[in-house]
Amino acid sequence: MNELCGKQCDKLGINLVIMIKACVIVQGRSKKSIAMSTLIYPIRELSTPAPRLPWRVFDRPFLLLWGYLLVVALAEVLTALVSAELGMTLHAILLVGLTIRGASWQLGAERRLAMALTMAPLTRLISLAMPLTNLPQMAWYPIVSVPLLIAAWLIIRQLRVSRAELGLRSGNLPLQLMLMGCGLGLGFVEYIILAPPPLTTEFSWSTLALSAALLAVSTGFTEELIFRGLLQSVATPTLGRWALVYVSLLFAALHIGYLSFLDIVFVFGVGLLFAHIVRWSGSILGVSLAHGATNVTLFLIMPYLARYPTGAVAAIAPWVIWGGIAITIVAVHILILRASLAAQWGAGPHDRRDRAWAMLATAGVPASDRRGAWRHTAVVDTDCCLMYAVIVLL
Repeated sequence: MNELCGKQCDKLGINLVIMIKACVIVQGRSKKSIAMSTLIYPIRELSTPAPRLPWRVFDRPFLLLWGYLLVVALAEVLTALVSAELGMTLHAILLVGLTIRGASWQLGAERRLAMALTMAPLTRLISLAMPLTNLPQMAWYPIVSVPLLIAAWLIIRQLRVSRAELGLRSGNLPLQLMLMGCGLGLGFVEYIILAPPPLTTEFSWSTLALSAALLAVSTGFTEELIFRGLLQSVATPTLGRWALVYVSLLFAALHIGYLSFLDIVFVFGVGLLFAHIVRWSGSILGVSLAHGATNVTLFLIMPYLARYPTGAVAAIAPWVIWGGIAITIVAVHILILRASLAAQWGAGPHDRRDRAWAMLATAGVPASDRRGAWRHTAVVDTDCCLMYAVIVLL
């Protein structure tokens, strides 16, 4: 037994010497000039994976994501100009490829973005594959939005995106409601570009109210949740400052079906504006209302005014549109001011309060007087915003 153990130890010793000599030969050094501690380094180096080749596109997620954007645009062009079946096939390939990439990448920002980007081809596949031709066009939007909301909810749960990241909060409610006014002007401009037919042939107040509610929820909230909520928040860790541009370009690419280059540029500008508003305010409420108002103006209000150009609504429509634009300009300027103040004082109201509390304590203000001083500074902050809004409006 002892002899057997001795033979095994001799064999292990011989193998160890062979490995050490091999490592020394690989490094081109003499065994005598190397210490035992440095012999571990070549073994570690040999066990490390091979470096990624610079010409392998799949090892560069940044280039792959921009290539995906070009393929989405190509699929939209094929759908609109060549064949809907060919465009759907390319969108299906994109959907499968993104799903595979999202499952194969390591858990991180790239994987999260790949999974979120599946919403773009899925949107087009659902809108083209569902049998909607025998239904009224007004019913298309809520029918398509239901499976999209379900898919978005599943991806949000899978990626564990929080409500704050999605912008699902009211924020400053008066400012969010003021942002709805820009939808009137945006819808007016897009109607001049596209001049689409009305979604309904009956222009009664009940029909218009129901259609407006359906458009506001099925297009305004659904699309903003997907693009400005999910995609923008998930793309920011990967693309940084380019995330807003990337999501806006993707949003514009899905409007290629209107076959208007001017409308694509217009939609890209609107998407970029909405992206910055969400970034400044931290909420998608205002842009959802503005998006819904844009589609209501585009498909309902402007066709109604075109049919009844001499009615009472047509007389007050310009004042309402320009008033909404003015109110939105004020709201955007206030958001910019608040964002600059937040960057100076902290990320949020609690951070600003804590920093102000610390400054008051440093200045020697007693603890009993700090709460009143903080309230005074908060009131002054609000008054400054309101005075700034009046100056901009004038």
